This record gives sequence, C-alpha cells and structure tokens, in this order.
Amino acid sequence: GSEAFPILNFGLKWTGHSHRVGSSRLAMIIDLQSFPTGQLQGLPGIVSDIYPQSQDDAVVFGSLVMVFKTVLIVAGMQLMRYASIEDGTERPKLRALGMLLAFVAGPACEATAYAFAPQSLLAPINGLDLIWNILLSPWVLNERLSGARITGTMLVFLGSVVAPIAGPHDSASLDVESLRQIFLSSNYVVYSIVCISLAAVGFTELQRRQHSQGDKEDAIRGLILGVGGGALAGQNYFLRALAGLANSTLKNETWSSWLQPLPCFLVVALLFCLFSNAFLLNLGLLEFEAMFMVPLFVGSSILVSCVSATWVMHETSTLSLGRLAGYWFGISLVVLGIGVLAAYAKKSHSKDTVKAGQSEQKA
Repeated sequence: GSEAFPILNFGLKWTGHSHRVGSSRLAMIIDLQSFPTGQLQGLPGIVSDIYPQSQDDAVVFGSLVMVFKTVLIVAGMQLMRYASIEDGTERPKLRALGMLLAFVAGPACEATAYAFAPQSLLAPINGLDLIWNILLSPWVLNERLSGARITGTMLVFLGSVVAPIAGPHDSASLDVESLRQIFLSSNYVVYSIVCISLAAVGFTELQRRQHSQGDKEDAIRGLILGVGGGALAGQNYFLRALAGLANSTLKNETWSSWLQPLPCFLVVALLFCLFSNAFLLNLGLLEFEAMFMVPLFVGSSILVSCVSATWVMHETSTLSLGRLAGYWFGISLVVLGIGVLAAYAKKSHSKDTVKAGQSEQKA
C-alpha cells in the first residue's frame, strides 16, 4: 500500500524427523512481511536481511570487512613479490592473480567497508597488513625474521587496536550537498596544493634516480616508491565519499545525484589514485623485498588516511580531548612501529647490497 511495501524473507526451519530415513527434514518457509517505506527503500529482500540495522552493527560490519580486505591485499602483495623472484613459467599467472587480489578484490572490500564505517576508524586497521606480511614473508618468500621486525609489528598491532577504540564510531550520512561543502572548502584546497607539490617533487626525484647506481640511492628510490604509493593509496576520502553517497542513494533512491559533476570528479580521482599507487607498488615490489616495501607503503597510507579524515572529512571534530589524544596515540604507535620496520629493512638491504658487491669483485 502507500505506507508499506512487502519483502520476501527466506529461511530454513526444522520440521521434525523422517521415520522412513531416520534423519531430520528441512523445509523452506517464505515469510511475507511489511516494512515502512522509509526503511531500506528499494533494497531487495535478501539484501535487507543482511543489511546492518543499526549504526553499531554497521560499524562492526564495516570493520570486519576491512580486516578481510587486509588479508586480500597482503596475499596479493606476496604473490606479486613471489612472481618477481620466481623463475618458473607461472610468473605471469601469479602476478596477474596478485594484482587481482591487491587492486580489484581488496579495493572492492574497502569500498564496502567505507559505506558503513568512518574513514578515521577504518584507516588504522590497515596496520594489520604488516601482521599478515611478517607472518607470510618468511614462509612464502624466505625473507628473514628478526627481533626488530617482531617489535615493529607488535607496535603496529597495538596502534591498530588503540586507534579504532578511541576514534569516532559514527559514520555521517553523505549526500551531494554535504560533499560539495567538503570538496569546495578551503581545507581541501590547501590539502590538495600540499599533496600535488609533494607528488611533483617525488616524481622529479624518482625520474632522476631511475638509472642511478649505488646503495644509498637505491634506498632513497625505494623510499620514494613505498611512501609515494602509500600516500596515493591513503587518499581514501574519495572512496569514503563515493561509498557514503552510494549508501544514501540505496536508502533514498536518489540516483540522479550521480549525474552531477562532483560524483564524476570523485570517480576519476579515485581511479587515478588507484592506478597510480598500483603502478608504484608493483614497481617497488619488483626491486625491493616485501619486508622493506610493505611497511613503507602501509605506514604512509595509514598516516595520510588519518590526516585526511581529520583535515578534509572532519571526522574527529566531535571527539572529546581524551579520545582524540588516544586516537593519535594509537596512530603514533603505528608510525613508530613502521619506522622500526623500515629502519631495519633499509639497514638489511644495505648490508645485502654491500655483500653482493664484494662477491662480484671477488668473482
């Protein structure tokens, strides 16, 4: 009618025991229920059954999806690195599978997570990438495990737990008008100018060092690749904005808003950041160990994502002083742990380069 619309809910119910075969029988029941038109408008019945019904459920659901995303991303990175050091004929397939996981399946899960939870809450969860990386690298890639790597990983893990607990747990509804206010603000203009300037410096330096030789310059090139790729991946406000707009669109059926210029700009910017960070990460994993590249990539991604969530999206503006301090304390632990991992990886890379040079001289 005018006040409600029907949704079909499918379920399984125990109906008793079959005397003929001695086993329980299952019967499918179809329950026709009515929901207010303002609630989950336009969603199919099966989707409405799994759709989070409260803000707390939405935050938990988004966080769990984000954890699953970290598993996919690291699995993809590991496959890409393995393909770069493997001499077999399966290299193209392994690289293709790794890129599919890291740059298609992972971002798809991330987009789903951002539709239900705030960026400032989800960004620190990316620190779990290092947990999976340090667990898999010695086994898959035969990379060395050390006390420094364990210490750095534990710092990242603690920070990834503290920051989401202290951070914001509410995800604001986003529509075209609210997004217009965000992306036309002076905060976003200043942020964009800083990011573009740093990107220009990094690109110029990367071009200058592309044919250079030597341990020090190699390490700096790796630093640019890892931090640059992670910074591009950390521009999650594009994804957060699009996911929030999609979420509100599903609820309100305002599909015409996607034809406006702002959503088109967000899609183009998101694709640019996605392909650019994929190129830099792929190049970095071709030249450097995963134990060196992944911490730099993940750390810069978390830091940039948290800064943009605070400066651009204003997600931490409602936090109390105590929770805000706890949030940035957790982020500081993540950055400190990544610094420990990156310093050790750089030192280890330097030693390996020196040993390789000495072996060549002897030969």
